[in-house]
Amino acid sequence: EEEQVIDEWDTHFLFSLKDLLVSGDGFYFGKEIKAKMESRMEPDQAYKLTSRWVGEAIRRFGFVTKTRTATGYKYMIKKSLVDDLMSRYQLGVASSEHDEGDEHVLADEE
Repeated sequence: EEEQVIDEWDTHFLFSLKDLLVSGDGFYFGKEIKAKMESRMEPDQAYKLTSRWVGEAIRRFGFVTKTRTATGYKYMIKKSLVDDLMSRYQLGVASSEHDEGDEHVLADEE
């Protein structure tokens, strides 16, 4: 089976969703996901993150259910899909298996 490759921003994106989903599935604004991502990223990277990138990532990873509110769209983020994506990209695995990549073993703490 071919190993799926994922870049650093996508890794931050998935870990940020996992952080947001501690209480289970829910609807989240893109700006909530963006703020969580920025808190995980180095400042010299975080300032480059745009709402457009977050919106594209939401769709690219298959989170298509959304609802319109007065202040923007909220997207349904399902824990089962986040967990599936993280296992597909082998994120959150023991660091001994990924000697080369610190980006795969991001601290998962508040």
